[in-house]
Amino acid sequence: MKKWLKIFLSFIGIILVLGIIFFAVDYILDSKEMKKENTIENNIDEKKLLEEVPEDYPMTQAIKDGCLVIANNTVFNKSKLDSFITNTKADSENRKSDFIRIVNYTIEGDPIITDIEYREDSGYILTYDNTRDAFGADTKKTSYNNIPSSIYTIDLIENEHLINVELVVQGVIDFDSSIKEYKTLTVASFSRDAKIYDTAPSFIGKVTKINDKSIIVKTDDKNLGDAVSVSVGDGTQYSIGDKVEVFYTGTINDTYPSQIYEIDVRNIED
Repeated sequence: MKKWLKIFLSFIGIILVLGIIFFAVDYILDSKEMKKENTIENNIDEKKLLEEVPEDYPMTQAIKDGCLVIANNTVFNKSKLDSFITNTKADSENRKSDFIRIVNYTIEGDPIITDIEYREDSGYILTYDNTRDAFGADTKKTSYNNIPSSIYTIDLIENEHLINVELVVQGVIDFDSSIKEYKTLTVASFSRDAKIYDTAPSFIGKVTKINDKSIIVKTDDKNLGDAVSVSVGDGTQYSIGDKVEVFYTGTINDTYPSQIYEIDVRNIED
């Protein structure tokens, strides 16, 4: 009798272990599937080391990676900046660690990168890298690691022409000015009349033609015309009639079909 009881209990134990393993695998797979959805939103939170950013870093990729991008009097992913300020400014209800990458493109199209990290236990870390600017006079990477949260906060400061992202000295603080002088640090700027997008402009349409590495999308957007050529990695992953949302830079080339600089393409379920 004891022998059968041991066998029975062992059998129950094996079932429980297999059940736990199955649940864990299923949870991991579901998590991966969730990460595949809403590509732009999820890529926004990915942090790459500056050394991992390629020398040729196109604006479309920077927007897709979730950077705050400033180019051609246009601002992309402004919602990420708003979120960073909300999370890290001194009067936040729940001040917490966060990170944002700002990529400012020169007239020639070269990226100048500024990373801002906030750590709850210390403060802000600011890293400026203009080594990808082919026309820069003094290209280097500079880091400022001692920007204490007890003294500094972050905010948008407007003047007549510009909106500045600034690390500013808090209004009432207790520090010994004879030891160190604290000054406002301007992190980035954009024009008051710039076009500002929370993420990036987009349009919705249906796939009418499929090529090897592009699709033709029909849309009701009059600015785009009734056909838009959209580059994709693999045309075979789409079908005629698919409903898609296309994120792009906002630039439209006057051709037929219309040509755009796409950032991301997302299937939409009806």
